[in-house]
This record gives sequence, structure tokens and C-alpha cells, in this order.
Amino acid sequence: MVFVLLFLPVVILSLVFLYKAGRLTSEKMQLQNAADAAAYSISVIEARDLNYIAYTNRAMVANEVAIGQLVGLASWARHWRSYADYIRAYDRLVLAPITFGVSTGIVNTFTTIAFEVPGQFASQALGAIAKVGSQVLSMINKVFGGSQTGFHIISVLYAVSVLDDIIDRNAPDASLSPFGMLSFIGHAYTYGAIPGTPGSFIKTYRPTATGPDHEYGMKQFAATVNQSRDEFTGKRGWEWILPLIDVDQDWCFPDCNSALYLKMDLRIYFAFELRRLGGSELRYVGAKAQGNKFNWSAADNTDVGIDFIFDVSAKAVVDLGELGSFNINLGGLDIKFGHGKASLDICIPIPIPGFGCIEMTVVPEIDFPTSIPFSGGAYQIGQTGAQWTVANNLLLDPGTLYGGAPTNFIAWKTGIPPDVPGIAALVPPGHMYQPQNTATTYKGLPMHNDVVLRDNPWGFEAPYILIGLVKDYERSDGRGIDDRDPVRPRGAFEVKYGSSTDGIAALAKAEVYFARPNDLPYFRRLDGYQEYGNAFNPYWQARLVSVNYADEIVALWLQQGQQFASIADVLNLPDWLPTDLLP
Repeated sequence: MVFVLLFLPVVILSLVFLYKAGRLTSEKMQLQNAADAAAYSISVIEARDLNYIAYTNRAMVANEVAIGQLVGLASWARHWRSYADYIRAYDRLVLAPITFGVSTGIVNTFTTIAFEVPGQFASQALGAIAKVGSQVLSMINKVFGGSQTGFHIISVLYAVSVLDDIIDRNAPDASLSPFGMLSFIGHAYTYGAIPGTPGSFIKTYRPTATGPDHEYGMKQFAATVNQSRDEFTGKRGWEWILPLIDVDQDWCFPDCNSALYLKMDLRIYFAFELRRLGGSELRYVGAKAQGNKFNWSAADNTDVGIDFIFDVSAKAVVDLGELGSFNINLGGLDIKFGHGKASLDICIPIPIPGFGCIEMTVVPEIDFPTSIPFSGGAYQIGQTGAQWTVANNLLLDPGTLYGGAPTNFIAWKTGIPPDVPGIAALVPPGHMYQPQNTATTYKGLPMHNDVVLRDNPWGFEAPYILIGLVKDYERSDGRGIDDRDPVRPRGAFEVKYGSSTDGIAALAKAEVYFARPNDLPYFRRLDGYQEYGNAFNPYWQARLVSVNYADEIVALWLQQGQQFASIADVLNLPDWLPTDLLP
């Protein structure tokens, strides 16, 4: 009985301490869960915002490709109509003089039925559709671009309301700490709560804006559109090749087993080619890639030409048996003529065994008419002026543009058959550079948003978010955890909690990240490359991440009033503060 009476107060006191520790732990866990839920929920909202931007960007890209298709159809119709003009021109130049005019009636009747009537109807119809369709699709893209800004602002406002609601639901007595409020404001600013904020994670590119950043954004959007073109828009057409000579051989004189012989390599290729080439391109007019200066242009033509290659080289070979052999280069000649290009290279020998030759370009690869055209049509839409000009549209290697149509040199440069006396009267009325093949209903690339990946030295900048919560902790007798208690040790045995606040605190961190799934073939990139964060694919997700030491130190200082004097004493830094950690 005496034993029970002696130890009963100890047991009761232990139970009280256990109850208080359990209650404090429970409330700490509740507060931490609330902070985690708030940080994760805001990141989920922002991930949805970014995915909406990605979906609408993809829709705008698809609409731009559709405009390219309409422009391509209008160009194709004019190219089909031009067959009649070219064939009639060649009839007057070649067939009519030979047949004393008999062929003219037959050719005119055939070309009228096959090309002129259907081509004229298609040109007018598809041209009208291209004008109206491009205007409608451009307006839809403007709506998409504006909706991105609207949805973005609503997402930010919704995140603010969700923050209060989640805190109330998970920890009713908790609130944002001053540090939590400061980090949330910093996050909202860097995330782009105000569209167009300098240095924000989300960047708005406007078609009328100037400057390197906006030019880069518009070029990137245009490159995405060009890479997204279908086969008809990007490179339509076909080619038929009739090879007449194809020699690829080497000879040894007298034979390859002699101690001294001459070896000659010969490559001769000659073929007729019938090619129908065409494509549509999204380009910008002028010196700067301003969004409203972009236009869609398309070109199509047909030509009959030759492809000729003559490549010969020779060398003397001396066989020394077990000592090996050495070569004496005797030079070579390389002639190429085809696909709108011509070049001539020679190899001058160096009369020293083992040395090669000096390669010299006599005629560099130049544009050269290697074919005659049989059709040529073009169409462009946008702010380009009244006249189609090569200077405004042909800025890169012509072999890679418009499906290779510029390699049909004569059709591309002149749009007419070869220049002969009286040819001006035979110029086809719908050739490639006629002003009527231009429309101005297209107003350029739309406003759109994209992400800008930057370094994050502070921890709370987008795409990261830090949430700091505090909660008053009340004892059963109504006093805080730091209130003096008669049963609490004092003097040398006093425990200092290191906080100037009568409460508990929690810190949580989350991020929005981009991750394209690689475990499913449907989502996996075909080229095998890793894709980095962008606003053109909807693979943004949210997750909780660990806070780093810098986050914890600043939070202890600003959120919990932690005193760092003891740390300064240990490090012999009497004037040290956490701000000294900042860059």
C-alpha cells in the first residue's frame, strides 16, 4: 500500500506528460498535413493551368497547319490551271511550226477540258476558302490565346481561395506565417500572377510586341508549326525517273595484280526526271520575327529535266610485295548537273608518293536551269504587300523549302517558259508571282504562353512553392508551451525551446514538374530523346519535395523567431545572421 502511494504521483505525472506529448505530436502532424495539402493542391492547380496552356497551344498549332493546308490547296489549284498555259506555250514554240498549226486546235481543246476549266474553278473556289478559312482560324487562335491569359488569372485567384479553404479544413486554428505569406507572394509573382511580369515562369508572347524575347518565342512557335506539318503541307508531290546511263566501275591497267598498274574509278549517271514538287511554309517578312509579320506561302510546279553526274579519278599503284604498296594520285574530275544546280570540281595531283591531290572548285554549286517547267503556281496569305518576292520568302536553302519547288529553276525565277523572241505574249496569266495570288486576311501568329525555365536560388520561386503555417498551442490550463510552470526545471536544468512564439509551425514544399511518360508506347517519343519542360505538351504534374537547409534556416528565423546567438557564439561570429547565407 505504501509502495502504491509513493509511486502513484509519479505514474500520474508520467501519464500527464505522455498525454501532452501525444497531443503536441498530433497537432504537429495535423499542421504538417495541412501545409503539405496546401502546397500540393496549389501545385495541382498550376499543373492544370500549364496543361491547359499546352492543350490550347497544340490547338493553335493545329489551326496554323490547317491554314497552311488551305494555302497549299490554293497554290495547287493554280499550278493545275497553269498546265494549260505551259503546254499551249510549248505548242506554239515547237509543235505548231512543225505541224503547220494543226496541233494547236487539238492542244487547246485538250488543255481546256483537262486543265483550264477545272483549274480555274478550283483556283477561285479554293482561293476564296483559303481567305475565309484563314481568317476564321486566325480568330479562333486569338480566342485561344486570350483564354490562356483568362484561365491563368482564374487559376491564380482559385489557388488563393483554395489555400485558405485547405488550411481551415485540415487545421482550423492554423494560419500562414509571415514567412509563409512572404514566400507565397514571391511564388505568385514569379509564377506570373500578373501576365507579362518580367522574369516570370510563364511568359506571354504577343504578336505586336518587339524585342529579342518575343522574337524568340514567335520563332519557336513557328518552328513547332513547321515541324507539325502533314505530308501534303510540308512536302507534296512525286517524281518519275528514267535512267539512261548508270555506270559505277573501276578498272586496273594492265591488271590489279601487276607490280605497277593504273587504277581508274568512273561514275557516270544520266537520267530524265519528271518531277511534281510543292509545299507550304510559315515564314516572317522583314528583318524581325514579329508575330504579326508572319505569313503562309505555298508553291507548286512541275518540270522535266536531266540529272547528270560525271566523276572520274585515277591513281598509279606500285606493289612492293612484302614491303606493301604506295599510291600516286593522278587527279580527278567531278561534274554535277541536276536538280537546279551545277558544279565543277577538279583534283590536281601532288607528284609525291602517298600524298593525295589538291581539290579545287572551278564552278561552285550554283543555281542553274537543268529542267524546263510545265506548271507553276503559288499562293500566299498574310501581311506581305501586293507582290510575291523571292527576297521576302526565299531566305534559306531553296532545296529544303516548298517541298523542293525552287529547284525547278526556270519556273521559280521567272514563272514562264525559256526566254525566246515573242515569248512575252505567251506568259501564262496565273504564273507563280502574280499579285492576285496574295490575300491579306491572315494576321500572323497568335498571342500564346510558354514556360521559361530558370534557376531557382531562393526556394519559393515557380515552379516551386513553400507553405509555412503556424498554430498556437494551448495547454490545458490555458497557458502556452513557454509559460513558466512550477514543475518545470529551472536554473541550470531549464530547457529553452528556442522560439519566441507560443505555438508550433510546419513547412511544406511542392513543385510543378514536366515528365513525359516513357513506359507506354503511345506517349513515348519516337526519336528517343528526353523532352524538357514546355507548354506544348500536357505532361505537367505536381508533387511534394523535400525542403532544403536554406529553406529551414530562413523559416526558423522568420517563422518561428529562432534566436541564432548560440550558433554565432559557437562559430565565433557575434554579428552573424541568416541573411548572411543569401547571395
